[in-house]
Amino acid sequence: MAQEHRQYYKEKLYYNVDPAQPGTFWNEDTDGDGLSNRLEFLYGRDPLVPDNFGIIEILTENLDQGTFVIGIRLNPEALGGFNIIPQYSKGLDVWNEGLFYIEPFGIPTQNADGTETHYFKAKGPKPKKAFMRIVITDE
Repeated sequence: MAQEHRQYYKEKLYYNVDPAQPGTFWNEDTDGDGLSNRLEFLYGRDPLVPDNFGIIEILTENLDQGTFVIGIRLNPEALGGFNIIPQYSKGLDVWNEGLFYIEPFGIPTQNADGTETHYFKAKGPKPKKAFMRIVITDE
């Protein structure tokens, strides 16, 4: 994350937040792109620029071998405040999580903007169709 973005968050978090309304800044969508400022911080995005591209990445080079990998771009400075939960489904009706279904894949990739891309791989025999998603919750 660029230095000016860090400074923006720091100023809003520590100096400009109304104590009578904690969390107001985090719930706002300052740039109107559909991501709250809190998610912008997690993803390492600029809260003043409307963009939400590049958050999720699907690796397709090994699909023919049955490897299904999904990646998510995250700001390492924000990781302590969120749970990142990858989930797997064969038909969208039931979602499964845990190392029996999905596992970390490789080490996080360092991106030029200071974010990291974390990858997860589905385990076990692959059905003809499968789905993966990443659920983000407060820690």
